[in-house]
Amino acid sequence: MHVELADGGHVEGQLAISGDKQDLSGQLTLQLKQLGFLELASSELAAVKGRLDGALQIGGTLAAPAITGQ
Repeated sequence: MHVELADGGHVEGQLAISGDKQDLSGQLTLQLKQLGFLELASSELAAVKGRLDGALQIGGTLAAPAITGQ
């Protein structure tokens, strides 16, 4: 999956489930240049500013997922 955002940021990721134990493997990278959309999630948030850059690795199983990264 690759999504280009209107502000020039992006979200990219992939996820696979395999085997009898439903093993997970994947990754997610994101670059959000503006966080103002978070105000839509709660009336307690106002004038949200900043950016978010992240790289996450997904592992474990569907029953017990493990997400690491920064």
